[in-house]
Amino acid sequence: MSLKEYFLLSNAQATAKRVPEDARTALARTLGVAKGRAEAAERLWSNGHTAEGLRLAVDALGLAKEALPAFTDATGAARGAEPGTAAYRGVLGDRGLSKRRIDALLDVEKSLAERALPMLDEDVESADGELFHQVLGAAAALDGALSPAASTPSTLAWTRNWRIGLTIFVAVGVCVAAYVLTRRPEGVNAVASDFTNVYDGSLAIDGDEATEWQLPDRTLGHVVVTIEPPVRVDTLRLLNGHNRHYNDRAVRAYRVELFSDDEVAQTIDGEFSTFEEHPEWVEHEVGLAEVDRIRFSVRSYHRIGAALAEIQWQ
Repeated sequence: MSLKEYFLLSNAQATAKRVPEDARTALARTLGVAKGRAEAAERLWSNGHTAEGLRLAVDALGLAKEALPAFTDATGAARGAEPGTAAYRGVLGDRGLSKRRIDALLDVEKSLAERALPMLDEDVESADGELFHQVLGAAAALDGALSPAASTPSTLAWTRNWRIGLTIFVAVGVCVAAYVLTRRPEGVNAVASDFTNVYDGSLAIDGDEATEWQLPDRTLGHVVVTIEPPVRVDTLRLLNGHNRHYNDRAVRAYRVELFSDDEVAQTIDGEFSTFEEHPEWVEHEVGLAEVDRIRFSVRSYHRIGAALAEIQWQ
């Protein structure tokens, strides 16, 4: 089936309109029983009843083949469409089966005519396993070729609309997902490599000097601040932490990397040389026109770990 036919089903609808209601019902019944037997054959085969599964698969193919004369009678397609004849190939070709699929179907029919099916599971050989899958594939191909004639034009119209609608929905979903995954969040956000309890990286940019980003004990790490849209930064201001309840952690040596257009535009190495219970702001001159990301990395710490109260810029 071509991509155009898959979505528009124009040939299928034209065929369905030529089939009388009683013929449509009979065709649908035959194909439905064939499909049910194919599904039962798969269950038997997967549960180890391989000989019976193969026989039931052959029955399913036989029923699907029985639907072909009913189809040609109902649609006025070529008569005498017996396996191997030009009419047989013509009908299936008109129904969208490729030459390769038709040849495969004829090969299966030839194989079935030339070999006896095993009666017991212990008689099933590897070649029978290959034949089983070929038989089910042939039955499915026939069902796909003939089933549009067993559907009403309204059912095919619903199927067409559903396929088009689902494709549009998936395409929109993919576009939205790609946008969400690739875009930067609007505003200012901070994400830390690690943090203790609830003291995450966002506390380093919340404007509250009493809150801190805190790393786990004796751990180095970093916090990345993204800025969208980019801003001009003339001065970078840093306020060290101290963990006001215990006075047991603060940053010592650090490195700040400022990014412009996703590339490092400036690097600042600094140090809070002493631990302070009441830290003072430290300022660094920057002078960059467009900063879209700031990465603050802890290189060493005071006492048992690192804490940073604020990162600000002007």
